Amino acid sequence: MKIDAGINYLYNSQQTQSSVDSYSKKSLSGPRYSAGEQAAAKTDTKQADFNQMTRQEMRGWVNDQIRSGEMSLDDSRAFMAMTMNIPVNAGATGELLAADNGEAVNFMQKVRDGIEGALSRHDKETLSMLQTAMSAMQQHQGRTIGINTKA
Repeated sequence: MKIDAGINYLYNSQQTQSSVDSYSKKSLSGPRYSAGEQAAAKTDTKQADFNQMTRQEMRGWVNDQIRSGEMSLDDSRAFMAMTMNIPVNAGATGELLAADNGEAVNFMQKVRDGIEGALSRHDKETLSMLQTAMSAMQQHQGRTIGINTKA
């Protein structure tokens, strides 16, 4: 049995003169890449914006925080509750939707409203949970949360 990739390693280090000349001209004549190649090599970064984030983006951010050890499962409870899309008739059908319709949500405002409600109900447990969530969002607001290398 013979396994061969069709490459002759004996002559692998040899180059033709035209390929050497081509390389020399590229390296001596300014930028190494064309404008199109440079544009293709760019990467776009995405920053955390809790004032305008989809439910799916929030779930992804929370999961990343848990995986990295920056957030405990207990601390993630407030965020998971915010990412749920509960339809008005949920009581009749018993169905909770975790699906994302792509709609941007102001999670900072949701937490502020929740804190206000917890204060009015004297709900110390919910208040503490929401204050922890607000602190985490304020700490990570504007930080890079993703990189798109397909730009």
